[in-house]
Amino acid sequence: MAAARNPQSSMKIQFELPQLPILPIAAGVVLALHLVASLMRPSDPAVTLGGMVACCAVAIYACILRGQNSGGVLRARWRLIALSFVFNIIASLLLFYKVDIVGVPAFHVGVFEFAAFLRGVPLLMALVMPESNRQAGADSKLSLWVAAVQAFLFVVLAYFTVFFALPDGVVAAVPNTTFPTTANYIAEYGVLAIAYMLRLMARSSARWTVFYRGVSMYLWATCCALFFIGEIAIKRWGAPAGSPLYLVFDLILLLFALYTGRFTPAVKLPRSAPRVLFVNLAGPVVFPLVIFALAIVLARTQFYWGIGAMGLSLALFAMRTTILQSGYRRIQQQLLEDNQLTLLEARIDQLTGVPNRRSFDRTMDREWRRAERTQSQLGLLMIDVDKFKHLNDTQGHPAGDRCLKRIAGVIDSTLGRATDFVARYGGEEFAVILTDTSPQDIRAIAESLRAAVNAAQFPNQTEIGQFVSCSIGAAITVPGPPLTPSSLLTGADKALYEAKRNGRNRVEFTNLLAAPSLRDQTNGALNTLMNAYKESLYGAEHDPLASKSQIKEAKSKFAAVATDDK
Repeated sequence: MAAARNPQSSMKIQFELPQLPILPIAAGVVLALHLVASLMRPSDPAVTLGGMVACCAVAIYACILRGQNSGGVLRARWRLIALSFVFNIIASLLLFYKVDIVGVPAFHVGVFEFAAFLRGVPLLMALVMPESNRQAGADSKLSLWVAAVQAFLFVVLAYFTVFFALPDGVVAAVPNTTFPTTANYIAEYGVLAIAYMLRLMARSSARWTVFYRGVSMYLWATCCALFFIGEIAIKRWGAPAGSPLYLVFDLILLLFALYTGRFTPAVKLPRSAPRVLFVNLAGPVVFPLVIFALAIVLARTQFYWGIGAMGLSLALFAMRTTILQSGYRRIQQQLLEDNQLTLLEARIDQLTGVPNRRSFDRTMDREWRRAERTQSQLGLLMIDVDKFKHLNDTQGHPAGDRCLKRIAGVIDSTLGRATDFVARYGGEEFAVILTDTSPQDIRAIAESLRAAVNAAQFPNQTEIGQFVSCSIGAAITVPGPPLTPSSLLTGADKALYEAKRNGRNRVEFTNLLAAPSLRDQTNGALNTLMNAYKESLYGAEHDPLASKSQIKEAKSKFAAVATDDK
């Protein structure tokens, strides 16, 4: 006899490796390697260069990872920050090539420093881009290109303003200091940090808070690190190019990478609406003005270049303004269309295409007030589909939906006047409001609707017949106290009930025109009350057993009622 098989022995044992925190591990490895290398070779600038490149690579990976988990324009912004770190790597390699390989003195600047200035182009583009594709509209790509040209022009003009030379490959001498470009780079990062702080004040959600806060903290920390390295570590302490002090840049880049890859606020943060509006409106205006001012500075020494830069800045400003305005117009048009569609859906029955109960109630109130002012007659038809439950039970609900659509179309096409109003009242009931009508007209219209429904010949085999039929209750009145719209509805409902009780597929009518007015009812009640007091007074005066106080009380009551009646 074969041994019993263990059911667990045939099961495949699957091992699932835990997901490793790649970002923290990579940051720790890079930091440790740079620290060891700087301790072993503190005078080798290649050590600092290698650590900078590795840390920028980790930051690039974190930005790309964050961008993949984001969507729309926010994803593009994270990619632009990653591109800024790519330019940072290129600038570091070029600076190493210039100083340590070619041997150009560090206090001479030219095209190599311009590569370092290019780091600000993606940062500026990420700053001036709209926060949604809907704001940018269909011209979002064109808007992105305009922002890119504006950012590049700004960097070129800022480079000239700082170094008094165009980035054409010509080396221009600057004052001889140990680290001549430190103040310039601090100013570059400081201006960008302030700009990102202003955008942080106008953030629209938690995701944008992560972006603006992370980049602004990185820029402020870099400003502090540049000041520490340039003015303290190098100038005062004489730190060599491979000193462990340069690990401060590693810490900033790696902390930014960890913040970017791991931090996610759980809730949407509040914001100030006036401040948001001010920052969003001022941004597209202030940036072109700054470019124009830098172009004026350039025109003082390079006239034709400056005039060209001013014309280009104005053209870019006009293009960007046109794109934004067209986008806002599209948004307003879309909002208007969405609002109209929402209102239409709120008033129209989605199944039959005729107005719904809410629209009926509003129309009834409006027509009631109008008829009350003009003292014209107002009619109402309540239409009920006969044996509709039988149709649903035998043919299914899709057939019932088709039946309601057909009947709604028949009623709407049979009504001949533009002022006649048909609505689906609920379930298989329809209501028709008839203005300025008469008892004879309302009867004729009701009969024509009943005949039209029968002529539609929608199959429904019952004791009434082989096709769908309807029962109609009609009511008419002249609006005014004590009657209300509910009175007209009640009258039509009673007539509909009579039509069903009398065999269905027929029209019954309730005439509310003879209903007594509120004034007549009030006068009748007062007359009845006064007669009762008169009888009481007469009885008290002729009753020998009545006391004087009783007779006096009856007279006072009669006098009070007579005074109120007057």
